[in-house]
Amino acid sequence: MKFCTRQRWEPEAVAWLHEHAPQMRFKLLVERYREAAQQNGWSPRTITAFRVKLSELGLGSSRQVINLDTGEIYPAPKNAARAVGRKAESLRSSIRAGGTCAGYRWAYVGELKEQRHA
Repeated sequence: MKFCTRQRWEPEAVAWLHEHAPQMRFKLLVERYREAAQQNGWSPRTITAFRVKLSELGLGSSRQVINLDTGEIYPAPKNAARAVGRKAESLRSSIRAGGTCAGYRWAYVGELKEQRHA
């Protein structure tokens, strides 16, 4: 019989996740976290541990979406799509293409911040 022991997350690591998770895709988040963990001496984590922790924090693995016309921010593309009566894939496609979905322009919040600092 195997027992699963859960390691506690360092408070600094959790703060790092809160700051970076809404802006990055999951794979990039894991990669950057592992770099930060190595530099700061935090425990390395498995992919499953990331999914569980992000879920516990209510961050999920989705990126925040902003309606550029109204300024309203949604936690994920599916929430934004549901709010305007469209499918999430339609909204994601409009973001990639730079077009509109349901008559609105959309963007990922993290990409807007990157554009402002470029």
